[in-house]
Amino acid sequence: MTHSRATHRLAGLAGFAGALLFFCGDMLFYGHFGAGSTFHEGMQHVVREVSPGRLFTGGLIGPPAACLCIIGFWHVGQNITPRSPTLGRVIFYTLAAMMVAGSAVHALWVPASQQGMSSPRMRLNYLQLYDDTGSWLTI
Repeated sequence: MTHSRATHRLAGLAGFAGALLFFCGDMLFYGHFGAGSTFHEGMQHVVREVSPGRLFTGGLIGPPAACLCIIGFWHVGQNITPRSPTLGRVIFYTLAAMMVAGSAVHALWVPASQQGMSSPRMRLNYLQLYDDTGSWLTI
């Protein structure tokens, strides 16, 4: 199935918009403005001290950003398909599966925020769980 050049460009722009939304959501959720060498300490401070509204807003940006990124993944797959249809499909499905897996890891924050995330100790426990899970996923 062929798609117009405009469809390809819109899909690429959707993926780019999704990436920017993820950045905005992550900055609301963990972000602090400071040196990269102090990011981990700054992130812990943000998670401990910011309002639950900021955390929820950062989290709510994720699902629409994920949808836009998956459209961008389709764009990547469609650009590879003319040279190798099988590789194009494999790359699209792999990227989409990674998005779903990443969303599942991020979903750990929802029960944390609803079951006492206001407690700094609880936030740090979930932050440690998140760090451990992220380390496991990158092996």
